[in-house]
Amino acid sequence: MDINVKMVRLNEVSCLVHRFPTAAPTATHGYPLLIGSCGRGLENGPSGIVPRFFEFFSISHMYKGKGFYWTKEDGRRRIEPGDLVVTTPGTVHSYGGDHDRYFEDTICFHGPLAEHLVKAGLIRNGVFKLSTERLLPPIIENAMSSHPAAQVSALIELQELFSLLAAKDCVRTEHDDPRHHVSALLYQIKTHPTPWWTVEEMAASCSLSLGYFRKLFSELAGMSPKHYVESVKMQRAMELLLGSDATVAEIGAILSYSDPFHFSRRFKTYVGVPPESYRSGSGRRNGKS
Repeated sequence: MDINVKMVRLNEVSCLVHRFPTAAPTATHGYPLLIGSCGRGLENGPSGIVPRFFEFFSISHMYKGKGFYWTKEDGRRRIEPGDLVVTTPGTVHSYGGDHDRYFEDTICFHGPLAEHLVKAGLIRNGVFKLSTERLLPPIIENAMSSHPAAQVSALIELQELFSLLAAKDCVRTEHDDPRHHVSALLYQIKTHPTPWWTVEEMAASCSLSLGYFRKLFSELAGMSPKHYVESVKMQRAMELLLGSDATVAEIGAILSYSDPFHFSRRFKTYVGVPPESYRSGSGRRNGKS
């Protein structure tokens, strides 16, 4: 979706106003959160301060380069690789490349659920230290998919990102803290539950020894890496069973179960009832979840 831009005067300052398009994907029509424009791997050159505000929510994750962030109240500050810029509607701001290129993944969204997350303190303006790992592309990929279940997953994943920022107090997190790398991995697994990660792959992605990685992972997740991966898949399966019209076989395939019967057996082991019963509500009415 393209974003419309116009120029206005606000408090004696000329501002560019970015307007959100009114069209909505049919697959998520009626959902209280709407993802609109997405950008993956965008590259912007150095820029000066250009005051603007959005009529929507925006996140920009700079994964490489040098950047700046400016508001009238706080002035100009530096953005480093791994920083996430969160902007709420109506906030006069500017950001871009700081004598260098600014490489970003970005998502624009709006809806009553986003307003509720602001009131709950889960969405707030500013620059947050996240990770140099590119964590937004899985959300963008699902948001741009034509599959209804994938589009619903994108909305769930976006909400989980803000829960992570609030829970981990990412404003003060240092990039070189091993716990931060494991926390970023936990978020990546949770928002992109398709792959079957091995413990070796997880440890390597965090640049940690296998033993130290297992220790930190268990401390932060409360379970072993293998159990965490499957628990995330099962949580997503439950969300898709209740929030989409995808078949049990389709949900199993989305979560990389090659055999739908194996997926159903694992789901029953984890949840206590078969996927069909969980969707119909009989398992949940009997106290299973």
